[in-house]
Formats: sequence, C-alpha cells, structure tokens
Amino acid sequence: MFGELASAPRFSLFGADHWVTLAVAFSVCIAVPILGRALSDKGRIRLAWSIGGALVVEELFIKLPVRVAIFDFPLSQELPLHLCRLGALAGAWLMFTRSSWAFDLVYFWAFGGGVLAVLTPDIRIGP
Repeated sequence: MFGELASAPRFSLFGADHWVTLAVAFSVCIAVPILGRALSDKGRIRLAWSIGGALVVEELFIKLPVRVAIFDFPLSQELPLHLCRLGALAGAWLMFTRSSWAFDLVYFWAFGGGVLAVLTPDIRIGP
C-alpha cells in the first residue's frame, strides 16, 4: 500500500531529523509540567491521566496491526513482548490506577530505556 520500505528515507544517527526529534521531546518535557500547573482541579487531572493511559493503550493495540498489515513487518518479530511493550502496559496500568508499584516500575524502566533509546536508536526508516 505505501510502497517498499527499501525506498523509504533512512534514519541517520545524530542527523538533522534526530536532533529535531530530541529538541521536540525536550521541549515537551519542559512544557508539560509548566502547563500542568493549570490542571489544579481533580477532574481535569483525572481526565489527563485517562487520556494518557488511552494514548498508551492505543499505541500498543494499533501499532501491531498497522506494522504487520500495512508495512509488511513479520508477525514473528512483532509478537514478542519486549521491555518497551511491557513498560507501556505498566504505564497504561499506572495511568488508569495510579498504582505505586507501577509508578516505580515505569519510572526506572522509562529512565533507563529512554536514555539508551536516545543514545542508540534502533530505527529502520527515517521520517
């Protein structure tokens, strides 16, 4: 449907696309806490947690069928639950239940995995 992945633009480590992505991610990390101060109402905070959890769940359950059906990724490589997918499930659980064990797990997995993902990305195609 979208053509061959071989003709897609290639990702270059610490190239312009990588730096732009890092700048956007850093900006979001700064902007969210600043904007979050406006969410003092408990209903708004609950809504924000629910939206965050829904986004994580959607990414988990939409990404697999799209990658397999549209981009022809092998199902055998997509099905194993790696640390990132388990962390995303724990993140969704955290967003909906606000569990303290899920917070600890997600915090350390996201910090360690995020640092490694930024320094050594494993991306097959560019934007």
